[in-house]
Amino acid sequence: MATPTMRLFNLVVSHQPGYREARRVINVVRSVVRGVRVIDTPQSLVLLKVEDPYRAVEQLVRRVDLRSTPILRLIPVDVNTRPIVEHVREAVLRLAERIPRGATFAVRLEGRLFDESGNPVHKLDAVRRIAEAVERPVNLRNPDYLVLVKTVSMSYGQRYAAVMVAPPRYLVSVHKLYAS
Repeated sequence: MATPTMRLFNLVVSHQPGYREARRVINVVRSVVRGVRVIDTPQSLVLLKVEDPYRAVEQLVRRVDLRSTPILRLIPVDVNTRPIVEHVREAVLRLAERIPRGATFAVRLEGRLFDESGNPVHKLDAVRRIAEAVERPVNLRNPDYLVLVKTVSMSYGQRYAAVMVAPPRYLVSVHKLYAS
């Protein structure tokens, strides 16, 4: 049985706390990226739907001095699914086809995943189960591709796992971007 995946949102922007900061983030993104739909603004996050999240990240990095904004991180998202480890594993299995043969990968889990009964799964167990779905060499220090799973709680209480499978450069931390 196929795991239900959705595309509720495909760009996660974390920002400094506050309602004003969320409004500023939305205005900054809309000033650069066309067709932005705000899906939700849970605590210190803005969840957006854009035409191409990877292109949106590139445009924001290229055209905006992110240091002058409340933006902390930009995370493009390929799919959303329930935060159940087996659902995430199946989603990653489908997305892993984009990782070229011989390329390395690493799995990063931000948040908590659960089993089918709703019990929390230990983080290392969840990462191991997800990684087993990808038939490529693992490189934890300098992977060619990053499998990022971030759990997000929406304002109305529903939780989702946002899944990204892409080169690590697309996961943008403003602090690291301007660190040198």
